[in-house]
Amino acid sequence: MFDTRGMDEGWSPGRGILNGAGARRPEHSLWPHVPIHARVVWADTGLEEWIETTAMGWAGDLVYVDMRRTDYRVNACWLHADDVKRRDA
Repeated sequence: MFDTRGMDEGWSPGRGILNGAGARRPEHSLWPHVPIHARVVWADTGLEEWIETTAMGWAGDLVYVDMRRTDYRVNACWLHADDVKRRDA
């Protein structure tokens, strides 16, 4: 498992999020990916935004979310299931 604790904000270009749930390996992959709305709280502004994206997997009550269409600093993040809603395809 990749531990991001201790990394400073300058380690990668792009924005951080406040409601991310850390890094882990998906217990279950979703293929095809499931269309969702995801609630993201941006670290630089503290503002909440609902984005259209896809869920790529899950583990317990966490959902692995594709972030490639945003300016988030990496390609995916883990969000709590309460921050994710399925959308019509």
